[in-house]
Amino acid sequence: MKSKSPKLKSSHLYAGLQHLWREVTLKHYLHHEISRNEAIESVGIDWVELAERQYEAMQEDLEWAMKI
Repeated sequence: MKSKSPKLKSSHLYAGLQHLWREVTLKHYLHHEISRNEAIESVGIDWVELAERQYEAMQEDLEWAMKI
């Protein structure tokens, strides 16, 4: 089996680093370490809104679980 080309490997590495950066940025935003505007500038409005919806859903699930 042939190994992947260096160009393909570097594109996979770049994609992985982008994903990691996005996750770290959103974590900082959700922990109130950076502002919403800073998060939007860094990762985009779509990712920030998705993180907000997911966080809100998780909070609702936790509240429901605490009532049981």
